[in-house]
Amino acid sequence: ADLVEHGFRGPIGSVRSADSYVPLGPAAGTVLLSEGDIRDGALELAKA
Repeated sequence: ADLVEHGFRGPIGSVRSADSYVPLGPAAGTVLLSEGDIRDGALELAKA
């Protein structure tokens, strides 16, 4: 939001975790973003 409020006109996107509570232990990986999710989101934005 801050970028747009200050005049940025380039492509903008977001990558978000699932809308859920975060379980403990290894199950947290089912709802939290992974590095791959962030990378994939950045690559999609770069194509825009």
